[in-house]
Amino acid sequence: MPMSNRNKRNNVILTAFGETKCESEWADEFGMGRTTLRARLKTGMDLHIALCLPKQKYERKSPCP
Repeated sequence: MPMSNRNKRNNVILTAFGETKCESEWADEFGMGRTTLRARLKTGMDLHIALCLPKQKYERKSPCP
């Protein structure tokens, strides 16, 4: 997200590790997508845990054994 879009009224502001940033800034800093962070928080996950969990990689399983 461009920096100019981060100064908007509808941004979600989160505080973790003694810092306050918008949702997109946290996601960028921890190398995840904003939607990934939002989905984790929507399930009730704590912000600190949501930021520190590694991204899960799902492997496609072959239909053949």
